[in-house]
Amino acid sequence: LFVAMPAAAADVLDVPFAKVSAFLADRRLMANDWRARLAALKHALDTMAAPSASHDACYLRAIALRDEAAAQPGGRGVLGGYAGKAKKFQAVVKAFEKSGVHAGEAIVELDQLVGFDIPYLKTQVNRHNAAAADLDKKAAELTKAAAAAAVTAQKAFEEAGIDAPAAAPAPPPTEAQVLQKLESKVKRELPAALANVARLVLDERVYDAAQYYAKFTKDVHDADVSLEALSALRDAAAAAGASATSAAPEQLCQPDWSVDEEAAAAAAAAAEPVLDLDLGDLDLGGGGGGADQLEIDFDIDLSVDDATAADTGDATGGEAPVDIKWDIDVGGDGDGVQVIDDNDDDVVIVESSDAEAGNPAADGTPAAMLARNDDNLRVKLACDLTELASFLATRARESTAATAASLESALATRLSSEAQASGAHAAPAMHADAVQAALDALSGGTCRDLLLIKTSRRYAKRLASALTAQGGQEKRLLTQSEDAQDRRRDALSRREEAREKLAAAQKRGSERQVFLEKAIASMLASITRSGVNVTVRLVGEIRTALESAS
Repeated sequence: LFVAMPAAAADVLDVPFAKVSAFLADRRLMANDWRARLAALKHALDTMAAPSASHDACYLRAIALRDEAAAQPGGRGVLGGYAGKAKKFQAVVKAFEKSGVHAGEAIVELDQLVGFDIPYLKTQVNRHNAAAADLDKKAAELTKAAAAAAVTAQKAFEEAGIDAPAAAPAPPPTEAQVLQKLESKVKRELPAALANVARLVLDERVYDAAQYYAKFTKDVHDADVSLEALSALRDAAAAAGASATSAAPEQLCQPDWSVDEEAAAAAAAAAEPVLDLDLGDLDLGGGGGGADQLEIDFDIDLSVDDATAADTGDATGGEAPVDIKWDIDVGGDGDGVQVIDDNDDDVVIVESSDAEAGNPAADGTPAAMLARNDDNLRVKLACDLTELASFLATRARESTAATAASLESALATRLSSEAQASGAHAAPAMHADAVQAALDALSGGTCRDLLLIKTSRRYAKRLASALTAQGGQEKRLLTQSEDAQDRRRDALSRREEAREKLAAAQKRGSERQVFLEKAIASMLASITRSGVNVTVRLVGEIRTALESAS
């Protein structure tokens, strides 16, 4: 049982922590059934004192209870030894030390700390630290994206021609507010835009190009060309006189969103009368036989007496014409009603438009005509300008240097007197720019968008919804950035909690390490002949776990 050790080598003894149990068992410093003995001593200690919720080992708890009982009256004998309850706790302490159970208990606790608790807490610290770093990076990216979204939203509102929303933290505009701004924009900008279209359409070069197109088609193809929209606008300009190119009235440029198309269709479908004939109880008078016929008498007397026949002047002496009154009141003296007699067979009554009937309310400048909710006129005008521009482009490609002089001469004879006086008798391609400018003004971005907003509530709502989403993007990104910052702070808080637990675990592990090293040194000193005090040092992973802090 005794180990003879040289004095020079007995100063420090390194014992691997992973093999400390086998080291003690081989030298019979710790009983083989120390685990069973530890359980029995724990039970005995719990019966002697109330169970404790602290993390202290049972051996250390027995020492604390012993010292506490010894400090009480009667805890010490005459010679200073333990007495009473302190003596019982002292017996438990000796039982721990006799079979090396106190060393085994320290090994179990160190194994739990080194193998599980400390690595887990280190992992938690690293994980929370990485999460905080990622959230910090994400918050910075979201803040940068919010700034970019603010610039994008401002550009989108500027392109739409309305005021940009205020920067965060101001609340973003609602869809109703954006719709109101779009309506104000249409009322403000559409009159001038339509006046510009009318000015370009009424340009003499456009008129000369149209005249050339009509005469060229008549001479070459013997066909008539009708540019109805251009002619209608020019006639309206002639009737308006000096105000031909004035802006359209503001009331005509007001968006008409009072009626929703889907709601109107649903209301019309609900209001449509339904003829419901229930023939289930109809008695055919035949006792249910299928061969009987149903006779319906509408009680309409179409007979004509002799006096009526004489008044009508019917020479046949037979049937006279039937006079049916349809009870249709057209009102007035026939204004606004056109009667068309087609081959003396059918008479068609067509309600004329206000302009055709001479209603002053429908007359106006070309811009006012374009401002009305009449898509046909605008579509026809776009078609006329497109057709004319295509013709001029074709003629320009076909023209060559050899025929340029003859084309200019032919064109000069067809130009209006005003154009000839101003010297505007160039080749047809020279007028293509004026025609294309009028076409671009009508179907270009500004005028087209204004007309779409004016005439289509669905388009206006889609545009308002898109602008609202862009306007609120900065606020949403900043909210996400703030949320990321909150989660980062929470991760840092959790990291600090894990660090505190890790520091406590490392401190407890260091204390248990020192206790175990001293216990092993004491047990080794008891089996050596010379009684040399041996310094034991536990090596291995325990050093890494207890000394390296995150």
